Amino acid sequence: MSLISSSILLLIIVIINTVNTTSIHRYYRDDDAILDYDGHQLICIRPMNDEQNMIVRQFEHDFMLDYWNPVIVDGGNHQQIMTVIEPLKRSEFLTKLNESNIEYDILIPQKAEKISLGYSYEKRNILGIKIGNNSDSRVIFVECGMHAREWISPAFCIWLSGQLLTNRQLSTYIDRYQFIIIPSVNVDGYVFTHTNQRLWRKTRSRQFGTNCVGADPNRNWNSFWCQRGSSSNPCSNTYCGRSPFSEIESKQMANLLERYQGKIFAYFAIHSYSQL
Repeated sequence: MSLISSSILLLIIVIINTVNTTSIHRYYRDDDAILDYDGHQLICIRPMNDEQNMIVRQFEHDFMLDYWNPVIVDGGNHQQIMTVIEPLKRSEFLTKLNESNIEYDILIPQKAEKISLGYSYEKRNILGIKIGNNSDSRVIFVECGMHAREWISPAFCIWLSGQLLTNRQLSTYIDRYQFIIIPSVNVDGYVFTHTNQRLWRKTRSRQFGTNCVGADPNRNWNSFWCQRGSSSNPCSNTYCGRSPFSEIESKQMANLLERYQGKIFAYFAIHSYSQL
């Protein structure tokens, strides 16, 4: 074989290996790449016998899946294998499961949509989730994480989202209503409680004429602004802000509510007491 032919063959092998490695290591990369999980679905696979167990285990390698629990081949009947499937693989993977008569459930179906309220003072995206089968339904708002230190509040919103999507006893509610759930309204403050000060409560905006930072976004609304229970002292944990909606986080929440004016059925603000 000539030197040129050998070089071309080597180049082809390198290209093929590079393509395969890029595909294979999507879920196993250890670099700083940002992976986008939009459109991914959580699937529960239920093999019923050893033959199906073997097939499911082979699928783990064929589709380079990340199984959240191991496949027990010998005597592992009635298992439940959890995995996340990316959009490009989903159709072929589900077809293979159907051809093999392997039962499965899509636990996070196409009933949920990620929404954005806009950006916080420190330019973080304030995200929410909209859940429901009918866009014409009345709306139930669930607001969490208004006070940064109340960690149980965002956790509750995330738990509630999962329950609405996976608990069949609650399916009637997402047929009747749209749920709009905002896990962390005060996202800047929430990050600050993890990096700097665990019991930080307010936003992280800079206040004119003082070194004190932030305002209480829960007391920054235009209804009964800066009245009983609020403070006009910028250093206070209950500081109501320079004016109604001076804090971008409360303003973004108000803008969202205005878009659904006339369709709101209920509004729940989830808070907690003390360091929970």
